[in-house]
Amino acid sequence: MRINIENIESYNGKIQFRLSAINENRSFNGLLTIALKDLYAYAGTVEGEAFDLLLLASTVYGIDILVKREYIASDKWSRDLEFTLPVADPDKWGNVHDKVNQLLHFLTADYWNIDFVKREQELNIPIYEIKNISVDSYKKVCLFSGGMDSLIGAIDLLHDNKDKILFISHYDSIFKGAKADQDKIIPILKENFPKSFDHIQTRIDIKGSSRETTLRSRSFMFLSQAIYAASNLAPNIEIILPENGTIALNHPLTASRYSTCSTRTAHPYVIKELNEIAQILGLPNNIMNPYEFKTKGEMVEECVDKELFKITFPLSCSCAKRGTRKDIRENPHAINCGICMPCIYRRAALHKIGLDTEDIGTNALNPNDLIRDLMHIPDMPAFLDFLAHDLSKKEIEANLLCNGSLPLDELSNYADVVVRVREELKQWIEDKGNEEIKHRIHI
Repeated sequence: MRINIENIESYNGKIQFRLSAINENRSFNGLLTIALKDLYAYAGTVEGEAFDLLLLASTVYGIDILVKREYIASDKWSRDLEFTLPVADPDKWGNVHDKVNQLLHFLTADYWNIDFVKREQELNIPIYEIKNISVDSYKKVCLFSGGMDSLIGAIDLLHDNKDKILFISHYDSIFKGAKADQDKIIPILKENFPKSFDHIQTRIDIKGSSRETTLRSRSFMFLSQAIYAASNLAPNIEIILPENGTIALNHPLTASRYSTCSTRTAHPYVIKELNEIAQILGLPNNIMNPYEFKTKGEMVEECVDKELFKITFPLSCSCAKRGTRKDIRENPHAINCGICMPCIYRRAALHKIGLDTEDIGTNALNPNDLIRDLMHIPDMPAFLDFLAHDLSKKEIEANLLCNGSLPLDELSNYADVVVRVREELKQWIEDKGNEEIKHRIHI
């Protein structure tokens, strides 16, 4: 399906344009708004490949939201999506045409065909909004989502770096809770590290005729914001994506969850490919995940400031189903549902340092009468199946390779992450689980 891009305009620190498409008897129409003001204050330009990368990633994100999978995909999942993006230098973008389409296919499970043409119109942002920033002001740019991993990443960075850090956050109308989490945590970090960082909250939003919620392209958009800011500050500024290796690798829980059924938002292949695309475009800022070989529990255990972590972690959210599944929640007011896989990994991680009293939606280890059948809780059958079956390290390595390209010289280290997280989960269940769950995983 071809998506048309029309009426690209800039005003009041925003860039806005319309997306439209028709597929058989269904039409899609949306208004994409990129609130560029705060990012522009640091980057200072809407020229060059870093800006066009941000424009590309924002457009992909808008299309990802606008076009519901079930409406156009024959298998209700993989969509065929194509559009043409106006950029400053289409010849440069021609050098990464195939890599961009391949990366987006891996990331979203859709088939993308994106072409690039010369942008004829100028996009002007008022000059007074640029900050007077020295190239030596920042040494790192770090993504801060408001989740527990980004919290630990922020605490560790602020303790270990004498140089100033720029944190970048994103929120939109789908993830309204993310802004609330960020707004609660950042003032506490600022109180503890008053001169060590600055924080930008960005907003890219789509208003349209439909709304897809899988949003696999979100990390591409988020990282592109960081590249846009970092590359215009200084070429040597590193970009930090704090994500535990368990979620980044996302080893499939069962054979039915290979490939398109597993999110890949921080997969090592995504980071490698985006780094290569940026290098080809002349954007040398390297993206790295310092926790790619750590489980979530290890991140918690090794956090350099446990006291600050204990104060702030209840304000963070790891839940993949925030605001949903209220019909099967014992506590509908908790922000973490307690039963999606990110919540389960979070609970097992907190258990490693004895933090088992967090307010959650449902305690899946001790279901009460409100949960008539444990195996009807979404994700729970696959989770228990994952732990019930013995997996050799060789089997884990094979599963990881089936789920995405990985460097062979690091494959053993990636497999070790999965081995350790299985042990982490089993220990949590052995210590806190009821007899039914222990029996199902042979404890």
